[in-house]
Amino acid sequence: HNNKNAGINLYPHGYSPPSPAYFDNLTLYNNGKGMFMKRTKNIRIRNSFFAWNSVGLQYFKNNGYAIIQNTTFHATPPGHADTICPTSTGIDFAYETSGKRLRIKDSSFVGYNNPNCDTVGLALKLVNLQSSSSTSGTLPRLDQVTFDPPGKNSTFGISPDSFFDSRIIILEDSDGSMTGEQGFFVNNAAVGPFSSDVCTSTEGRRPKTMFCAGSCLHTVSIEARELIGGSTKLRVTSRSDSNKTHQFEASGSTSDPAYNVKFSLDLTPSDEYDVSFVHAQTGETVFLSATVTLGEAKGYCEVDDQLVEGSFILPTPLPAYECDIFSSTIRACDDWRKTI
Repeated sequence: HNNKNAGINLYPHGYSPPSPAYFDNLTLYNNGKGMFMKRTKNIRIRNSFFAWNSVGLQYFKNNGYAIIQNTTFHATPPGHADTICPTSTGIDFAYETSGKRLRIKDSSFVGYNNPNCDTVGLALKLVNLQSSSSTSGTLPRLDQVTFDPPGKNSTFGISPDSFFDSRIIILEDSDGSMTGEQGFFVNNAAVGPFSSDVCTSTEGRRPKTMFCAGSCLHTVSIEARELIGGSTKLRVTSRSDSNKTHQFEASGSTSDPAYNVKFSLDLTPSDEYDVSFVHAQTGETVFLSATVTLGEAKGYCEVDDQLVEGSFILPTPLPAYECDIFSSTIRACDDWRKTI
């Protein structure tokens, strides 16, 4: 204890025994890092006590998974929660493949959220330490883990990193034991503007994390064939609340060669939406051939609650004999009709 560095350091060189090695009844108190694990495998931590460390456990770039069981992480010294406010992290971990991810069983995180304090700690923190994250990464496996008290701003957070911005990272709270409410944590970049009513920022030290309460969300992309001069924007309006209208810029490459522009709505809740295309410079409606693609449902979804392609109502183009529907605005079509 009282070590500015690591109470137990399993690196350099790492510790990778051929069969499980058990660390039982550890007490790691008031260290910079309670325990540092890198290049390890077959490690089992049982019946142990982590308290008042800046980071209880830092875990990344390991050779295999580790198991933590019957272990308690305290944000502050036990018995001093009334006089010391939490600022520490329980576990820093990387976004690594399933064979290397941490497994936490029958354990608890205590005092990371104190309602009498202006500061909060963070029980679980996803970080891209030394660029260790994997494109096929996973989050820790949690089994009978408790948070006392639960809290949206103190349970799980994602550190800002461009690697996380380009993917959807979700940690479910299926029974509300992490936050007091059924829902899921997700990185900010994955949440679309129509989800602002169901997804809220967890704030504090975790600005890249949101919590979505009891909702069913889908990723949505709309691809179109743009043949007009100048750029086109996508305009989408909720049919349940016409005040919810958002415009989207084209971004990313299309999956279908028949189309050349793609609009990403990101995670979007169940509803019906009116869709139109507008000329970026004039704001006039443009008729384009388009298709809607939905990603896998995220969150808590009944069959009747899920989005379908028909949830997005595309405009009916004017008849081809009246104007060129792929290259004309409404005004151009009207002007053309006046000549006949």
